[in-house]
Amino acid sequence: MKQIFLITLLALSSSAQAQLVNSGFENWTMVGSTNRLDGWMHMVGFSQNPGPNFFGTWRADTAAVGTHALRLSRWYNYTCDWIRQIAPVNARPYGISGLYKYEETELHGGNQDSALVEMVLTKWNATTLKPDTVGTGVKMLLAASTFTPFNCPVTYTSADVPDTAIISMRPMPWGSPHINMTGWGSYLTVDDISFQERSTAVKELTANNLQVYPNPVANKLYVNTDTKATACITDMTGKVLQTTIVDNNSGIDVSRLQPGNYLLTIDGADKQVVKFVKE
Repeated sequence: MKQIFLITLLALSSSAQAQLVNSGFENWTMVGSTNRLDGWMHMVGFSQNPGPNFFGTWRADTAAVGTHALRLSRWYNYTCDWIRQIAPVNARPYGISGLYKYEETELHGGNQDSALVEMVLTKWNATTLKPDTVGTGVKMLLAASTFTPFNCPVTYTSADVPDTAIISMRPMPWGSPHINMTGWGSYLTVDDISFQERSTAVKELTANNLQVYPNPVANKLYVNTDTKATACITDMTGKVLQTTIVDNNSGIDVSRLQPGNYLLTIDGADKQVVKFVKE
C-alpha cells in the first residue's frame, strides 16, 4: 500500500540579528599575485586556504551591488572552488538571499551544470558537547547570464533557536555523472548575500501536490509531483548526497544510502521537504 505524506510548511518567524562578514564581497587582500576574499574560508575540494597553485576564489570587478563580486569555478570534472563562513545567530532566520550569475554551464552531451547554496543552523548541546542541527537549507542555482535574485529558505527540524549558521556556496554538485574534460567551466558569480528576516505563511500541500512513498524505503523512493522540480537528498547535517530532476511518479534510486534518516527537498514552485527512513 502506498504511503502518502502531507507536508506542512511551518511559519518561520525570524529576525536573524546577525550579519555575515563581507557579505557584499567588497573586501579583498592581495596575497602574492592573488586577491584573497576577506572573512570567508577559501576552499578547493576539501582543502582550506589553497596554496599558490590553487586560486581558491576570484574577484569579479563587474558587480550587481558596489564594486566587486565573488567568482567561483569548476575545475575540469574533479573539483571546484567554494567558500564557507561560520556566523553567530541568536534567532531563527528564514534563510539567506543574494544575487548570482551562472555561466558556461553546458556539460558533456548537452547536460546543464548547477551550483549549490547551502545553509546549516546548529545549536550547541551542553550535555553531549556537540552541536545539534536545528535546520538546513539547500538551493540549486541554474544557468543565468545576468545577475538574478535567489532565495535559500531554511527547513527547521527542531524548535530550538540556533546559535551558529554555516553558509557554503559552490559550483556543480560533486559526483555528477556528466562531466566536461575541457578545463575550467561553470563560472558562478555571487553578490550581496544576506540573511532573510521575513516570515512565510503556513501552507499545507495536499496529496495532489506531492506524494512520496514508500517510507521506510529500501531501494527506490517514488516522488509524484504536479510540476517538474529538482529533488535533493541530504543527511540530517545538511550534506548533499544526491540531486535529480523529478516529475510525475519519478523513482529515485536510494539503494546506496546507508540505513538512517534523510531529508528529501523538492525545489519547484514551492519548496517542500519530507523526512524519510532508509532501511
